[in-house]
Amino acid sequence: MPYTDLTFQVQPGLRFVANDFVNVYVPTTTTTTTIPPTTTTTTTTATPIVTTGLMFNFDAANYPGTGSTWTDSVNSNVGTLIASPTYSTNNGGYFNFDGSNNYVTVPHNSTLSFNPYLTLEAWIYPTADNYNMIITKQPSGGQPSPYPGNYELRLQPTSAMGFGWQYDYPSQYGYAFFGSNNNALTLNAWNQVVVTSQTVANTKFYVNGSLISVTVQFNYPAAQSSPPMNVNTQPLLLGRRQDGLPFAGRYAIARGYNIMLDASQVLQNFNATKSRFGL
Repeated sequence: MPYTDLTFQVQPGLRFVANDFVNVYVPTTTTTTTIPPTTTTTTTTATPIVTTGLMFNFDAANYPGTGSTWTDSVNSNVGTLIASPTYSTNNGGYFNFDGSNNYVTVPHNSTLSFNPYLTLEAWIYPTADNYNMIITKQPSGGQPSPYPGNYELRLQPTSAMGFGWQYDYPSQYGYAFFGSNNNALTLNAWNQVVVTSQTVANTKFYVNGSLISVTVQFNYPAAQSSPPMNVNTQPLLLGRRQDGLPFAGRYAIARGYNIMLDASQVLQNFNATKSRFGL
């Protein structure tokens, strides 16, 4: 231990002689080290939507907030917003369609035509259910305008869903149309609506991830139980059919697949997106 010079103050009358020892007490310095508590971070990975077979994904969350174009995030199909629907950043973003003039038109592209399988999905907040169109691809040429063309997903009276597709038939065109049970979805609330289809006998409706009943309302000619879908070059329309019947309400997402999603995949898309809409 090294020596250290110490200085003492001696009280009067105190005397030291040779070889006297002085005991010096040096207090021990105590060092306190504080160890911060260990912080555990839990990372929750969001469930992704199904991407297998996804051909278009128009999501208002990807809209830049201004302008008249809305771009598909999968194949960069560009939609044009007609009559300037208002845009809100609530619920991650959505458009308000006025039920009169607002809709989106997307030029034909091969990625927008489906045959023989398809899945159509939309996230909507409908305020009316009077044959309001959700996703359509109209017939071409001189075919009657009420025909669904390649495909048509719509709302029907009494909060039901409707879906139709036109098919090739020798020397003429036929079409099949399907309807859900009444009150399948809820007005003035957010709904995930999905249709999957391959044939007349294999068409299904889902609302908020749950399978609902479906009936064949029209099939002409009836002998065709599994005809090929007609593929046309008409534009994809969101929120309207070519001859009218516009959608009224909030419109956030439109997706199209060239496969039939199964029940677990439909539910996966619902779970991946529901929190955004408070479901």
